[in-house]
Amino acid sequence: MVAGTGVRGPSLAVEMAALPLATKQALLAEVAKVSSKVYHDNKLPKYWFFAGVINTIAKVYTLGAAPQYLWLYAMIEWPLLFSFVFINFYRTKELMYMAELCWVLNIVGWVLLAVEVILTAAGSNHWGTNPETRLMLGRAFFTLANGPLGLSVIILNNCVVFHDIALMAAFFIHFTPALVSWTFRWHLGQEGCDGTSDDVTLGCVFYAHNNDSVGDQMKSLYGLPILIYMCWWLVYTLWLCSFGYDMPNRGYGSSSFNDMKPVARDVFKVPDSHPRCQAFTYTFLHGVGCAILMLLPILLYQNFVLHTIFLCLLVVVAVFQGANYYHVQTGEEIEKALHKELKGDLSVDQSMRAFSLSQAKVGVARDSEGPRAKLRTVSEHASGEVL
Repeated sequence: MVAGTGVRGPSLAVEMAALPLATKQALLAEVAKVSSKVYHDNKLPKYWFFAGVINTIAKVYTLGAAPQYLWLYAMIEWPLLFSFVFINFYRTKELMYMAELCWVLNIVGWVLLAVEVILTAAGSNHWGTNPETRLMLGRAFFTLANGPLGLSVIILNNCVVFHDIALMAAFFIHFTPALVSWTFRWHLGQEGCDGTSDDVTLGCVFYAHNNDSVGDQMKSLYGLPILIYMCWWLVYTLWLCSFGYDMPNRGYGSSSFNDMKPVARDVFKVPDSHPRCQAFTYTFLHGVGCAILMLLPILLYQNFVLHTIFLCLLVVVAVFQGANYYHVQTGEEIEKALHKELKGDLSVDQSMRAFSLSQAKVGVARDSEGPRAKLRTVSEHASGEVL
């Protein structure tokens, strides 16, 4: 039974009993047709769901059995995921979302990691950088991964939805870098590293010089990430304030700024007549917010338990949001869609005949309401109690 719509009166079963057989068959056939359409429009793609579940199981197994290879698994997964999302964004005109910080950091980060692997396999000296530089870059990655990226899982309500490639990609780009930083910080650097300045293999980047001063740690855990962020922020702000703000209006699709324009207009009272001011307000707030979010990783870097609890919290939030998504999409949304289709697709002749026959028995409408109101009443009875 579909939940009721709030219309009081006799049950549909009572009204249906008074209808001629032909009318009942016609109405039930219409309901069956609409129900089939709603199911088809909302059914879960089983192959994507299967792939999402298998991928999650494989990643969890890798994390538990061989955390030192999780980065390799994620690096292999990334180009496949990016390709699917890029194609999807291209089709839906949402490519401008990839100009946002989260996508840019992931694209640059995974490409650099791939190059690192190639150089390591070739026996090179890691871009010619010294251990101190590699340590600073590693710490900057840790801060960006656990600050703006990781905390976005909560801020943006990311969810674990196995069948939706776009939603899983959003969770991947925000959570996976933080998880990889956890394996780098607490697992890769614990074995096979002697802590000397000459030991600069991939996992030892955090281990070497791990006992340096607080000032040096702050420089690499906060100062350098801010500098990296500002490189993106300046380019993004110039693009957005010059012509990027107007690209959605010119048919280039949506963007994060376009989604956040109501905040600039309603909360900060920047009128729509000043779109460039709205764009700068968005980037300014983005910068302030990220500067604040980068403070938490400084604490996480010092404590294994705290960092682990943080990642577990992100997983719990994402799984809960995913459960809520499935509850809404397979329950409330289907109910709403069914109500809408039933109200829109029941033919006038069938509905009016059903109404005329039931009116004589139960008097559910007044003559003064007119035929349109009568049709609505019958449709609401049908959509409220059929199935």
